[in-house]
Amino acid sequence: MSDVVTALLEAADTTGGYGETVVIRNINLRVEPGEVVALLGLNGAGKTTTVLTLSGVLPCMGGQVLYNGKSTKTPLHRRAREGLSLVTEERCLFRHLSVADNLRTCGGDESVALSLFPALGGRLKVKAGLLSGGEQQMLALGRALCRQPSLLIVDELSLGLAAPIASQLLRTVRSAADAGMGVLLVEQHVDEALRISDRSYFMARGQIAFEGDSEEMSEFVKDPANFYA
Repeated sequence: MSDVVTALLEAADTTGGYGETVVIRNINLRVEPGEVVALLGLNGAGKTTTVLTLSGVLPCMGGQVLYNGKSTKTPLHRRAREGLSLVTEERCLFRHLSVADNLRTCGGDESVALSLFPALGGRLKVKAGLLSGGEQQMLALGRALCRQPSLLIVDELSLGLAAPIASQLLRTVRSAADAGMGVLLVEQHVDEALRISDRSYFMARGQIAFEGDSEEMSEFVKDPANFYA
């Protein structure tokens, strides 16, 4: 019997970008069930372009994107129906709708978000656009998890947030993976990302410059020269 685990998400020599402009080249990475995989790198390294290409927001310009072991070119809404949840840097909220209405649009169990983030329970009638940054990110992550996806992709979860809120959100992501979900996490706080991740990839100039487990990546990022390789 084979012990090979089929990846939930896999990039195989994936190339992507905007229009005819190539931004990322020959990306190879995989996310398996029950693990958090961190995607690290400086601003402009290509992390967000990678996320958007793997989730179907941007077309794959070369190579393949595989979802559950099968090559796919379907757009995001199709992949969402098959178990993918995406939280972008913009937080994916309907700012003019209340917290309660935002949760209703998720198409899942709204109580999941409220159990994960009880603070939202007292803000149900407040418009999402009037929430604090931390509350907005709780709502965005809660909405994504309400659908109980098999794969969660999160771009810059802790951007602009106070450390305690960021830590709470990252712990929630770790717990989701411990329950069997696969997670691809783009995160600017390298130490926090490595604390909760199983494996990680470091991007530079649109390509994967290094990959390894948390211990190996911790050693790699200690040398500032690696950030500009």
